[in-house]
Amino acid sequence: MTVPSEVPGTTQSVDGLAVGQLTGFRGSDEIPVPPEAVLIAARTAPDHWFYLTDPSWRGANPAPSWAVLGRWRSDAAGEIVEWEENEAYRPSPEALGWPEPADALDTAIRRAATGSGPVEEVPRLLARTELVVLLGPEGEPAVTTAPDDSPAVAVFTMSPDLAGVELPDHETMSASDLLSRLPADAYQLLCLSPTAPVSMIVTVSDLREALGDEDARVPTRSR
Repeated sequence: MTVPSEVPGTTQSVDGLAVGQLTGFRGSDEIPVPPEAVLIAARTAPDHWFYLTDPSWRGANPAPSWAVLGRWRSDAAGEIVEWEENEAYRPSPEALGWPEPADALDTAIRRAATGSGPVEEVPRLLARTELVVLLGPEGEPAVTTAPDDSPAVAVFTMSPDLAGVELPDHETMSASDLLSRLPADAYQLLCLSPTAPVSMIVTVSDLREALGDEDARVPTRSR
């Protein structure tokens, strides 16, 4: 399916409709049952395409192609006769049914990991967030293994879901404090979402750059 970069025409959100119900029809001749609103629109607008958008895309602006699950087509009689799935669609955290994020950093990690938000937002928020860091035997930030088998220091923010969980030795610290205590072999951070099964790798250099940007935004006081 080819979707224009900005989707025109009639669109409906996937709210209340399982993403798996639609993506499961890939390669099949079956047509998934559209929402009632699409059926009504098809009867009033024969021979049209009706796009289905991800629930994270709200407002009057046209949805980009990555936020479109697919589209139904109505025939001249106003009946739905065709469904095309958009292979470029990237389900958002909302569409995947994940719980509410813990904070702004968690939101950024989840959106970047699912392709529905900018990756650059993660180091920017890391630079201004108090982080939970697991500690090694000498009290240093513990080095773990990232999904790509590279060494990394895992960081996350405390969420209500973790309040009753007994965590290993850890410490809450600022990003600048973390950088000053990183082991020599740790050149990246594994940013974990406390509410969803995703993570993001952020290099130490990207975090240093974000911290520099934050420092530049702080006005100096005149004496």
